[in-house]
Amino acid sequence: MPSMRYGAAFHGYRSRYEEQSLNRARFKFSSDPFLFETYVESRFQFDLPAGVGTSTLDRRRFADLEAGTRIQYFADGGCFRASPRMHLVFFPDAFLSAGLGYSRTFQYLYQLSFYNLTTSDIWVTATEEQKPVVSDHWSTGIYLRPSDRIFIQAEVYLKRQQNLRIHEINIQSVQVPLTAAPWNKKNKGLARGLELMF
Repeated sequence: MPSMRYGAAFHGYRSRYEEQSLNRARFKFSSDPFLFETYVESRFQFDLPAGVGTSTLDRRRFADLEAGTRIQYFADGGCFRASPRMHLVFFPDAFLSAGLGYSRTFQYLYQLSFYNLTTSDIWVTATEEQKPVVSDHWSTGIYLRPSDRIFIQAEVYLKRQQNLRIHEINIQSVQVPLTAAPWNKKNKGLARGLELMF
């Protein structure tokens, strides 16, 4: 029998940003968007058929699947977005198990980073012109359970991002200030790696 969780959340934001420098006219940014989201997620358990390495009374799990989605509406830009996620683990109770996963997320709040300045944290929101960051995350791994007290995990992952912001202060090749906002918004990111846990 699958288990299910669901819910909804409402977030309100107020963002004000102003910048002026020797080579740029004053730039002002103001936004008061809201974010409404609803989600549903389920967990499914798949058992091996009776007689396949198990008795009727002792059925081993073949796989566990956690899957769900988050539907979001962000007022600035005014459209719905879906953030699906899933994680599948084969033979979750065995000494050796394996899994794979995928998730998509949207980021509506940005922290501006300045490589050559020391400032307090500066946060700005996504707008209709500046789309939210989209992140797609794939992972696969193996999991070892030598005993009840020892757990070993090795996972590889690949993460792709779009719509990243880079402030013009951090772009060394920009000779002329950007004409609109002081950040470049058409950037992509790629991360990949190996995570080990004991």
